[in-house]
Amino acid sequence: GHEAGSHEGEQPGAEAGGHEHHAGEKHDLGATKVGEFEVSAAYSGTLTPGKAVDVDLALKGERGKVAAIRAWIGTEDAKGSIKAKAAPEGEGYHAEVEAPEPMPAGAALWIEIETSQAQKLLGTLALK
Repeated sequence: GHEAGSHEGEQPGAEAGGHEHHAGEKHDLGATKVGEFEVSAAYSGTLTPGKAVDVDLALKGERGKVAAIRAWIGTEDAKGSIKAKAAPEGEGYHAEVEAPEPMPAGAALWIEIETSQAQKLLGTLALK
């Protein structure tokens, strides 16, 4: 798994291919603890292998302690997945996360919070 900080220049066709921000039905994935933070997530659209979906994250906890948030769909080790860096959006965070192709058995949404002390915290939510 490698990290994609932006879709511009790194994800050919993601935007040019007609990916509309927050298009489609919203799917609430619930909430999970990631270290001292509580993170809830939802994605918009259809989860299709090889395609990106819009993932919105709401964070409860001290935002000043967060250096970065990354999300990916797949397995914990991110093998075959692309980690997407979430950007602040409104009260939460937004990431365009690509579903791996092929989709691994038991794939989930993984959320990694890197703290300002460079500690990496990991949480997961089942895909619905």
